Amino acid sequence: MLTKIEQYAIDRVRDKRNELGLTQVDLAIKSGYSSGFIATVEAGKKGKKYNLNNLLAFAKAMKCSPRIFLPEDTSIFD
Repeated sequence: MLTKIEQYAIDRVRDKRNELGLTQVDLAIKSGYSSGFIATVEAGKKGKKYNLNNLLAFAKAMKCSPRIFLPEDTSIFD
């Protein structure tokens, strides 16, 4: 089971990917990860999640700060 912050990061990566009009395959090519890994994480299967290295690679691929994948306000998890 994913924690709230893990799910938050997954959701923000998906949101940014969609905002930029990127498919999972596009993001995989740009980040060096497999599209299967991204699809599995986004689907919430097998308890897969992103780590900080993944978030950094995605940020570089999407030309944004990795900070956008983490909450500014931790009170959302109370």
